[in-house]
Amino acid sequence: MKTKYGFNFSPEDIEKYTINEFGPKGLIKGIEVDMASFTNSRIWFHLPLCDGKLFEGIAMKCTIVFNWSFFTAVFVLSICICLYSLSNYSIGIRDGVSGYQNGFSPFVIILYLISLLAHEFGHITACYRFDTKPRKVGIGLYLIIPVLYSDLSQTWTLSKKTKNCD
Repeated sequence: MKTKYGFNFSPEDIEKYTINEFGPKGLIKGIEVDMASFTNSRIWFHLPLCDGKLFEGIAMKCTIVFNWSFFTAVFVLSICICLYSLSNYSIGIRDGVSGYQNGFSPFVIILYLISLLAHEFGHITACYRFDTKPRKVGIGLYLIIPVLYSDLSQTWTLSKKTKNCD
């Protein structure tokens, strides 16, 4: 194929260029990505803990959470629990001394850790729901904040409508 600028490209050249340029970035289905080659991530340090395939059995059973009625019921229940928690527990200053009332601190830390794990598991479940595969799950530093992460590079192959869960 000759262009108006004098370059000659064969269909094989275009296919080779496309695979070499976009394949390693996870933009073509069926091509594995070497995540060590990505250097522009804001996660400065990352330590993979396990492979995403480890969660496949449980995640496939949990894809029901993408049902609107299930989501609505859980969302309303979560709001009720949050309102109850806020009305019964408080952190404050008591008699000029900073302290925790009603044993609030350990409860909040445990709930926070559970919510972090549930959040990352939600990403893994979404991958399986929309026929992509998560890669690694691990811990890292996002700028200076410790984070859990799940490598979901293959989600770029999904359509925009699917990415938005429409």
